[in-house]
Amino acid sequence: MRALALGMALMLAGCATPRGAGEARRYYDERLAGRAVPLLEEAIRFPTVQGNTAARDAQQAWLMKTAAGLGFSARDTGKIVEVELPGPAGAPVLGLVVHGDVQPAEVKAWSIPPFAGASMDGNVLGRGAADDKGPLVHALLAMKALEKAGPARTHTIRLLVGSDEESDNTDMKEYLAAHRPPDYSLVLDYVFPVVVGEMAWTGLFLDAVPGARSNAELPFRILKLDAGLAPSIVPDRALLTLQWIRGLPSWDSLIERLRARPLPEGTRLEFVRALGDEAHLTVVAHGKSAHGGVNIERGRNALVALARATEGLLPASGENDLLAFARRETPERRRVGLNEVIELTLNLQAPQLELNKIRVVTTLEPGLTIWADPHQLQQVFLNLFSNAIHSMTTAHGHGILTVRSLRRGSEVVVEVEEVSDCSHCAQRIFEGLVPVDIARM
Repeated sequence: MRALALGMALMLAGCATPRGAGEARRYYDERLAGRAVPLLEEAIRFPTVQGNTAARDAQQAWLMKTAAGLGFSARDTGKIVEVELPGPAGAPVLGLVVHGDVQPAEVKAWSIPPFAGASMDGNVLGRGAADDKGPLVHALLAMKALEKAGPARTHTIRLLVGSDEESDNTDMKEYLAAHRPPDYSLVLDYVFPVVVGEMAWTGLFLDAVPGARSNAELPFRILKLDAGLAPSIVPDRALLTLQWIRGLPSWDSLIERLRARPLPEGTRLEFVRALGDEAHLTVVAHGKSAHGGVNIERGRNALVALARATEGLLPASGENDLLAFARRETPERRRVGLNEVIELTLNLQAPQLELNKIRVVTTLEPGLTIWADPHQLQQVFLNLFSNAIHSMTTAHGHGILTVRSLRRGSEVVVEVEEVSDCSHCAQRIFEGLVPVDIARM
């Protein structure tokens, strides 16, 4: 019901006066409330995950039919369906943006089938119930209530239902290439406050060469590291499989040390040994899955728990490097060798640079030190370098990444520049943010 009240309040922005809101709400309660649960159950039964074009097409056909049944005009524009409640002739358009696609679901981790559209104790359960099929259904019903019992409209209300917000996110770009955007737009997504736009987000892709660099120090090696289902889902399970490689297996000491480690609240470790197989130990960290946008408030990251529990206990390896990156460190400002952080970050991204045919040129003034948290500083450089890689790969398929550190008067400065193979193509990453005045960070 919260979603309905929110949707109704938003749509009143397209009306001449708030007077009549009570009538619209009463109309919903008496005529439309009984349709909310069945419609949401129907919508959830379309498994609109990335790549399932048949489910996407079927849901869009269902949406066209449902909108027509409510008396609205609907248009299938490709990846976006428009549903319209007209205002006066020539009226400006208030756009309401939702999406009908969902994140993947690990079926065995659910207590009910995620795409069954089940109801329990007054709640509709399933993948997409909140994000974002619930807001979709409530927007349709709120539009109908306003049409029948709301105040006079000053705007046309146009519901835009996207189909790949959770994956490639190309639906809106393709739509805007061929259609005029609404005069005003509001995004209704999950439990987030209503927004007028979304900032871009940066994905960091880290590669590491698997396997130990040396097995001399420990009698076991890392056989497998696995966590996560999708980039924007907090992993509720992280798995680390170890193999004993020297002498008779004896895991008790390691298990005892792991159990003694403090873990983030809401996480726990499980130790699995197959009957009759003493050579292998699987450490499973359990957390709580959630949308990445509410990680701190509602999620409990199992990968972070696994990384913190295993710190200092694993062989030097690519897998341990990735776990080291996942560990959340308490910020601590100290004297840091700037060039060492730059070189460490470049080494971490070396496979990605090589894969994308990007050559690195560094000019680092010796002896530069600053007061900073090295982990936060590394995150800054990872963002800069990752965006440079993406920019050059997209534009040219290759390039040169130039990184300079220098002292300029009383300041220490880092400059990051991307250069293609043509002299007029040189440009800076994030104009206005680079050069980075590290001394003031």
